[in-house]
Amino acid sequence: AIPSLSTTSLSFLNQPLGTSSKPQMLTITNTGTSPVSLTNVVVTYPFAQSGWTTTKSIGPGSSIKLTIGYLPTAVGSQTGLISFTYDVAPPNGVSLWGSGTSATALGINTYPTLPPGTQNYPYQANLFAIGGTPPYTWTLATGSVLPTGLTLSSSGLITGSIASTVGVANYTFTAHVTDSASVQGKASKLFTLPVTAYSGYKNCNNISVNAGDGSGPLVPINDLGTNLYLGAEEGGLYANGSNVDDPGHDAFGQSSAAAIVPLDANGNYSPTGKYVFMSIGLSIAQQPFFEFLALANTDPSKNSNLVIVNGATGGATAALLASPTNNFWNAITYDYLPNAGVTPLQVVGAWILDVDGGPGGTFPHDMDSLQSQLQSIAQNLQSKFPNIKLAYYSSMNYTGYSDGATTLNPEPWGYESGFAVKNVIQDQIGGDPAMNFDPSKGTVAAPWVAWGPYYWANGMIPRSDGLTWVCQELSVDGTHPSDPLGRIKVSMELLNFLKTDDTASKWFLAH
Repeated sequence: AIPSLSTTSLSFLNQPLGTSSKPQMLTITNTGTSPVSLTNVVVTYPFAQSGWTTTKSIGPGSSIKLTIGYLPTAVGSQTGLISFTYDVAPPNGVSLWGSGTSATALGINTYPTLPPGTQNYPYQANLFAIGGTPPYTWTLATGSVLPTGLTLSSSGLITGSIASTVGVANYTFTAHVTDSASVQGKASKLFTLPVTAYSGYKNCNNISVNAGDGSGPLVPINDLGTNLYLGAEEGGLYANGSNVDDPGHDAFGQSSAAAIVPLDANGNYSPTGKYVFMSIGLSIAQQPFFEFLALANTDPSKNSNLVIVNGATGGATAALLASPTNNFWNAITYDYLPNAGVTPLQVVGAWILDVDGGPGGTFPHDMDSLQSQLQSIAQNLQSKFPNIKLAYYSSMNYTGYSDGATTLNPEPWGYESGFAVKNVIQDQIGGDPAMNFDPSKGTVAAPWVAWGPYYWANGMIPRSDGLTWVCQELSVDGTHPSDPLGRIKVSMELLNFLKTDDTASKWFLAH
C-alpha cells in the first residue's frame, strides 16, 4: 500500500477578502499492491477540504479526489497544511499557501464553519462583512433558522443559550448582509454551526472574563496597544504597545537563524547532519506539541535536516524547570533526544510554554516569580544545549472555562502569564546581562528569545484577527486544550508561526 499525492503544494494567490477561492483538485492514488484506508484528514484554517468525511478504502491502482479551497482572513500571505493519516501506511501531506488582497466588493469574511456550541450553555459568534459601504445589516435568509435559543442581530452578532433540546449535530443556515451604499450591495453565505454535548467539569458559562478593576472584558495583549492593564502594564507583545520586535533585536535573530546548519552528533557542521527544535514545558505544551509533531512531519515544506522533539512533560512546571538540576532536564538529555536519534549538541531552537499550577496574588507582583522562572529556563537551555540559538515563548491559552471548576491556572492568571513572557523578552532587549545573547557584549547567558505564537483570546469575544476559544476547545478541566480540537488549534498557531516568522522560517522551511 503506497498512497501517493498528486502534488506536494497548492497555492491560492491574490484572493480578495470576503471571497472564496476557486477549488483545486488533490488526488490520492494507491500505487501499491494492497489496499489502504484513509482514516483521517486534518486541514488547517483558513483552508478547507471536501470529499472526505469518514474512513475510505483505496484499492491498488485506485484513487480518491478531494477539493481544497481558501478563504483569506487577512491581507498578505497565509500558510496551511492538509495532512492525511492511513491505517497501514505512513502519514503524508500537502503544503498550502494563500495570499489575501483587499476586498473589491461587499463580501462576508467569516469562515463558513463557526466555532462549536455546547448544549444548554451560552454561545456567541460574530459574522464579519468587508468591502462595500458600512454600516452593514445582517439577516437570516428566508427559511433559515438558528439552533433554538440563538438569535442573529442586525450587527451580525449571534448570541443566546443553546437549548437543551437541541440535538448534537451540525446545523446550517444562510446569512445575508447588505451595506449602506445608494446602490445597495448584497452578499450571502452558508454557515455550519456544530452543536456538541457537555463533558467534564469545566464551566462553559464563562464565555468571557472581565478585568478585576471593573473596566470590562480582558483585552488580549496584542490588542491592548498602549493602554494599561490594571494601571500597571502596557499592552503590546513588545515595547510601546507594539506587536513588532525591536529592529536591532530582530536583526540579530535573523542572522542567528541564517547561521543554523546541519550538525553531527558532536555539534560540528555536517552536510548529512541534523538540527533540533524542541518543546519545553508542562502538559499544556506537551499535549498540543504531539499534534504539532504529527502535522509538521507531514508538511513537505519542512526542512529535511530538521528533527522535532517533544521535550515537554506533564508536571514540568516553571518552578521545577528553573532548577538546572531537576530530573526533567535529564529526561530530555538522556531519553527524549536519544530516542529521536539526536544529541544535546544538535539542539538549535526551542518553544517554551510553562507556568506554575495554582497561582495566586495580585498583579503585577503575582507574575514576578513566573518571570524569574522563565528567565532561568532560558539560562538552563543555554548551559545544557550550547549550540542553541533561538527560543520562542508562548503564554497560556484562555482558561476562563476552568474558573470555579479547578485551580490549575484559572483566569486572570492565564491572561497575566503573557506579561511575564513579555517582560522576560523586554529584559533581554533592554540589555539585562542575565539574558545576554550577544557574545560581543559579554558572556552569553541565554539564547536569543522572542515571542512565538500568542493565542490568548477572551473566550468567545473575537480578537482583532478573529481568534476565539470556545468551551469544546478546552478539555474537561477547562485548562488544557482538548483532543483534538484545542490541540489542533494550538499546533496550527505554532506551525503557521514557524512557516512565516522572519527568524523561524529560515530554518524551518526547505530551501
